Amino acid sequence: MLTVHPNRGIADPPKSCCVNLPHRRNPQWQRQKALYPQDHKRAVEIGKVILEHDLQSGHSGVWLHESRKPLDEIDFFAADTPELFVVIVAFVGHRRGN
Repeated sequence: MLTVHPNRGIADPPKSCCVNLPHRRNPQWQRQKALYPQDHKRAVEIGKVILEHDLQSGHSGVWLHESRKPLDEIDFFAADTPELFVVIVAFVGHRRGN
C-alpha cells in the first residue's frame, strides 16, 4: 500500500474502485453506503439489473456481494467470508481443466 505524507498527518487514501465493483469486502461496502449514498444507490440498481438479466438468460444469478443477496438486503457490519477468493480461484482453475 502506498503511504501518502505520513509525517504530515494525511491519511492513506482508500482503495479506488468502480461503483459496482464486485468482490468488495464489507468495510468497503459500508464506506460506500455511508460516504457516497448516491453511488451506493446506483450500485444497488446496477446489481438488480445484472441479476435480472442473468436469471432471464437461464443462469443461476450474478451477484455483486459474496452473500448472493441484493446489496440493499445485506448487513455490511457482518463478518466477511474469509475463503471468498480461495473459492473463486479454485473454481476458475477447475474451469480451465487444472
